[in-house]
Amino acid sequence: MRWLTAAQLQELADRTVAYARGSISTAEFEANPGMEPVWVQWYVAAGVVTCALEDLDLIDTVAAASWGSM
Repeated sequence: MRWLTAAQLQELADRTVAYARGSISTAEFEANPGMEPVWVQWYVAAGVVTCALEDLDLIDTVAAASWGSM
């Protein structure tokens, strides 16, 4: 557990989006992870981070298929 600024939270959310888009590999994501998918949803809903709706859908799809096996 640690304190993060809004900018740091955005960086983690962006990394999760990059993984969901296939821009970074599973190995790269495991070595330097982003944010858990559910946290991306919550922080977007709270207005703390931004994320395109298409990316939220993509994160959900990838999470259902792969995050459980990580």
